[in-house]
Amino acid sequence: MTGSAPSGTGRRQAGESSGPGPAVLDAVVVTYQSRDTIGPCLRALFGIPGLGAVVVVDHGSDGSGDVAAELGARVLCEPGNPGFGAGQNAGRSLTTAPYLLLCNPDAVVEPAAIVDGVTRLAAEPGLAAIQGVIRERDRDIDQRSSWHSVGALHLWARILRLGRLLRMGPIRRTSGRIGLTPRAPAAPHEVEALAAIVLLVRREAMERVGGFDPGYFLYWEDLDLSKRLREAGWTLQVTPDTWAVHSGGASQSDPFERERQWWRGCMRYAALWYSRPDWLAGMAAAAVQWLTMSIRSPRQARALWADLIASPQRIRATERGRLARGSQ
Repeated sequence: MTGSAPSGTGRRQAGESSGPGPAVLDAVVVTYQSRDTIGPCLRALFGIPGLGAVVVVDHGSDGSGDVAAELGARVLCEPGNPGFGAGQNAGRSLTTAPYLLLCNPDAVVEPAAIVDGVTRLAAEPGLAAIQGVIRERDRDIDQRSSWHSVGALHLWARILRLGRLLRMGPIRRTSGRIGLTPRAPAAPHEVEALAAIVLLVRREAMERVGGFDPGYFLYWEDLDLSKRLREAGWTLQVTPDTWAVHSGGASQSDPFERERQWWRGCMRYAALWYSRPDWLAGMAAAAVQWLTMSIRSPRQARALWADLIASPQRIRATERGRLARGSQ
């Protein structure tokens, strides 16, 4: 990845710890057209005791990086936009602290909750990552930030638009059957996957699995990371503490493109990790989604077929074998 990394010259010197002694925590924020949200995000991050470097990887062209540098972050500019995971990997390479906070640019953290998360990571050597409750800014609800698992039933639930039904009491109590966990857990507990909204991770664990898979662009890279961490023997955890207020969807305002990228990511994940029955059910779901989106936008039908059908089949035949050989 190429780009420049100017030092921040604003209110705080880039990389300077907010507390005495060496920093135990660094933060990485990947931005895309985030000028309106990056300021509040960084101001909250700089309020975390013990925080060291804050690295902002700017994939946009709206001046988000300039705002970040003025506030004291170290900025890496890559307007070519290789994707969220690739940006996080690049940002991580510029940090040194044993713990990392991977933060969305439209999230405003609760500093005390993040400190408690660092304490929990330090006390549990086998714990790779932890995340708390994420509140949605514009609605009085908690965002989905963890799963038990995500299989083909989840894809069909999305096609059938069952999200609203799942918020109804009787149905919500059985929602674990398709891999969902309570949005606000009653107590800290282990989960199979975490969303990378305000994700606190152990550097050692990240580096052992090679960080994010850059083959994902915007969605599902966090579930893939969670899967590889667990395959390597690490655990993941959620906590009932509120960690942040998050806008959600700020980096992709086009609903059609957002849905396309979601399915592109999910089918890469399905190709790499689903069992054969789940894979076949997932491909059937992708075919239905391709037809639905192609009717809405016929000119994009060929490109959608490549993203949702052809490319996942190629990945299933090639990269899945590579992963299997690597785990032996």
